[in-house]
This record gives sequence, structure tokens and C-alpha cells, in this order.
Amino acid sequence: MAFYIAIILFILSVISGLLALVLTKEFTPAKFNLLASIHVILLLPLLAWLFFHSSNSNGINYFFLIFICSGIILSGLAWKGNAHVVLRFYFSCYILTIGMFIFSPSMLVNFLLTMHYTDVSGDSFFIRENFYLEEQNNYSDKNSFSHYKLIRKRGFFHSTIQRDLLFNGKLDSIKVVDFDKSTRGLIRGYTSSKTFVSTKVDSTDIEIILTKKSTDGVEYHL
Repeated sequence: MAFYIAIILFILSVISGLLALVLTKEFTPAKFNLLASIHVILLLPLLAWLFFHSSNSNGINYFFLIFICSGIILSGLAWKGNAHVVLRFYFSCYILTIGMFIFSPSMLVNFLLTMHYTDVSGDSFFIRENFYLEEQNNYSDKNSFSHYKLIRKRGFFHSTIQRDLLFNGKLDSIKVVDFDKSTRGLIRGYTSSKTFVSTKVDSTDIEIILTKKSTDGVEYHL
């Protein structure tokens, strides 16, 4: 759920910033300074969150998300309202997040929620050719099962084919039972649970459909 909240808030902030830039006719520096002061106030709970959490914490940080979104909204108004040159260039830095989103939406969402700019939150397993199974950022309850996604890498870029694959635990290894990149794949994931006296190994088979069908019944291949 947090993944979609971050995406929606980011897109809304970009749209709001563009609308404010286009539709605002008169905007004095005094008005902008007032809005900029609200942006600074949002920094206080963010600093408090960082103070009470360790630097390597992977917990969700909504304060950082709201702080970045407010900066995006004000990025256009900084030039519209004839703000000080330092403030103009400061808020212009938030426009870089749009390029981050175009490059990799998942990496941007991870950055907005955890302050870590990375596309892989956990283990990665090679499947075949340029297909990989990667552990998703799990923004829900820490006690829930790990979620995985199937991606296809193309140089610096990659496309997500399917998300939220569950193997009833954290994967130790996988076995590619069957994989045809034009139709479907069958992945067997191995998980284990350890106690003081024994180790229990379990496996789960996941079928992945690699061909999408439209409403008119036409198949589209990757």
C-alpha cells in the first residue's frame, strides 16, 4: 500500500507544481517566503524521525516523502514568485526527482520511503538470459512474507513483468522448472525455518504468465 501512496503523492505533487507555475499570475516574494517557511517546518519532524531511528533503518519514512513532495510543488513557484536566487536553485533540485522517476519508478519510490536510492531491497536470483527474480521492498508489516518480482534487465534499465510473488517465506534458493519467455514460466522457490533442534526446508511453485492478453483476445509478447 505504501508503494502506491508514494507514487500517487509524487505524481500529484508534480501536477500541482506544474499547475501552480502555469496558472499563477501574480506571486510576490513575500507569499513564496511564507510557503517556503512551511516547507522548512516540515523538516523538523523529519529530523526528529532520523534522530530516533538508526541511520541504516529501512523503515517507512512518510516525513521524507511529504518533505520532498512539498519541495516539488514549490519548485515552479520559486521562479514564478521572483524568490531569492539561492531559493530558486534549491527548489530546482527537486525537479531532478522527475528524471529519477523516468529512469526507475521503483528506485524513486524506495528513495521517497526509505531515503535509500536502490532498486534491490534484498536478494536477487538469476533465472535465464536477462530475467531475474528480485526481492521487493516490503513496506507492510515486517512479519509478513517477503514479496518478489520478476524483472527483465536491458542495460541500465529494467522492466517489471510481475510483482508480489509469494513463496511463503524468504527464499534461500530457486529452481527454474520451466521457462519460456514467450509464454510462461514455472519457478520453484525453497525456503527454510530453523529451530534449536532442526531445520525444515519447504518449497513452493509459482507460475508466471509472460504473455499478456488484451480485451479483444490478442496476445502481446515481451
